[in-house]
Amino acid sequence: MAFWKVCFLMWQLIGLGLATDGPAPPFELREFEELRQASCPYLYQEYGNSCYRVFTNQKTQNEAEADCGLEERPSGQGHLVSILSQQENEFVTDLWYSTNPPNTGDTAWIGLSDTNGSDNIGFIWSDGNFRFYTNWVESQPIKDKKCAFLRGGFWTTEYCERKMPYICKVPL
Repeated sequence: MAFWKVCFLMWQLIGLGLATDGPAPPFELREFEELRQASCPYLYQEYGNSCYRVFTNQKTQNEAEADCGLEERPSGQGHLVSILSQQENEFVTDLWYSTNPPNTGDTAWIGLSDTNGSDNIGFIWSDGNFRFYTNWVESQPIKDKKCAFLRGGFWTTEYCERKMPYICKVPL
């Protein structure tokens, strides 16, 4: 949609639009709604078909997952970040370090956990994606630590009750 259309629609939406007896605009308000739905929520960064945001407030992994779930889009609900490729891992790592303020540590929850209690299934992503790609630190995961976090671009495990910053991912 052209820039002028977006401006015109914004103008109409805040009440400064065309008089009711003027000509109809050459497009539908539906186009504006489609544009709004196809963009990332405020403070989220777009990458591929998803939107990402770093939260520096500290929560347990379950609390962080619930917080990410508050962001709902027409295309789906938010979750702790699932990392499905090396390129996405690099993007998430860069996002973490570019938005992480000093003194908040160098770790952030990701949406990978083994909280189902079954060693047969192993670690799964909270958003239901399959785990084809992994980037574990050597000697990880540790069997009794069931939740994963990002540190220096690699994944490691921790007790799920530990509080740390987190990264959310929402489908675009």
